[in-house]
Amino acid sequence: MKFYSELEPLVDIFLLNNDKGQLNPAYASLFDKIISNEKVINVLLSNKHDNITKCKKFVEIAKTTSKGSKLHVVSRAFEAGKMSTFEQSFKKELYEMSKKKQVKRPPSCSLHARYHQVERQFCELEREYEVVNCDLRQTEQQLHKQKGKCKQEIEKINRELIETRAKLEHFTQHQKPHSEDNNQQQLADLEKELVQVQTQMNKCKQQLTDKLEQTTLNNHPEQLKQLKQEKKDLEDQLSTMRDEFKKVQFQLTSCHQESEAFKNAHDQNKTNLEEKLNKMKKKMKSIESELNLYNKEREMSQQVLNDLRDELNHVKEQLDEMKAREQSLQEKLKIKDDELREMRRSLDKVRSELEVCNKEQHIIQELSDAYKEELTDSKEYNKENVGKVELEVKEVQQHVRYQVVKLDEDIQQKLHYVVEKLDIWPGQ
Repeated sequence: MKFYSELEPLVDIFLLNNDKGQLNPAYASLFDKIISNEKVINVLLSNKHDNITKCKKFVEIAKTTSKGSKLHVVSRAFEAGKMSTFEQSFKKELYEMSKKKQVKRPPSCSLHARYHQVERQFCELEREYEVVNCDLRQTEQQLHKQKGKCKQEIEKINRELIETRAKLEHFTQHQKPHSEDNNQQQLADLEKELVQVQTQMNKCKQQLTDKLEQTTLNNHPEQLKQLKQEKKDLEDQLSTMRDEFKKVQFQLTSCHQESEAFKNAHDQNKTNLEEKLNKMKKKMKSIESELNLYNKEREMSQQVLNDLRDELNHVKEQLDEMKAREQSLQEKLKIKDDELREMRRSLDKVRSELEVCNKEQHIIQELSDAYKEELTDSKEYNKENVGKVELEVKEVQQHVRYQVVKLDEDIQQKLHYVVEKLDIWPGQ
């Protein structure tokens, strides 16, 4: 019948995995009721359906259950009352399982898990970001301190360089008369003066010699004595001038050596200061590069933190949408539950009407049998009356069968509607 032809798509509900063919424990009791019905097994074993493999798996699983012994029986006749009882029990079981939330799909935790995972990652990154910021602030403070120290050292070196230059200029200005050129010029002048003095002394000697000769020749002892005294004075003056010349020459040599030593010391000091300044510049460059690197790492950390904030907001929005969708589905499910309750009441009403019809049919059958017995026992048997009565009985039976078939079709339509409504259940 139509109900059983529509039963086959429900096979997927009872299987956890179609490849392994394992039975879902949540449907064990309902599965037992289904395989207890021989008509269902007959339909599943028939070759009139496309999905034969799935039906065979269904039957193979059923053979392992406690009621699998009934599967070898294939009944050709099935009474309407049993079918109605099975349908009612089938729907009742589904409804009870839906109330117990056994067939309800478990809430999807993937989005919640992703949300909590992203939130944990966000908190961890915030902590790491705070730690990195703390380290970065400490490093910046240290770098600023080192930078300040380097600036102080550079300023100190610059002051020393300026002082050295000032001293050199001062020494150059004060020692200008004793500079090398001036010293050489003064030495040359002194040499010229010494040559002149020697020339003058030679002239004096010649004059004294001439005078002495003249005096000797003229026999003037007083003049000779005077000339000797003048000669002695000139020799003393020449010796004094030589001593002064040596002193000046020694002073010039000392000044020249002192100037060379000061110049060498100045050059060495300048070289040392330049090397120290270059080292400090290199150190400043390395500190600036480290500071730039720290700034880049800080910007990257800030960017990662912003991306995680955006992702967290996106996940929150998705979670809100899922909550709104879940609430909407809950409202729809509540409406469908009300419709199923109404259908159940309608099915109960149809069932009661069907039972009444069955009782009426049974009563009519009993009356017909009694009436036949009375006609058989009666001596005044009238074939014409018997024919009329049988005709009336057949009409009544036909009417009752029509009502039963009509009620059965109504039941099948409503039951098919209920089966179609099963698609809204999250358990499918």
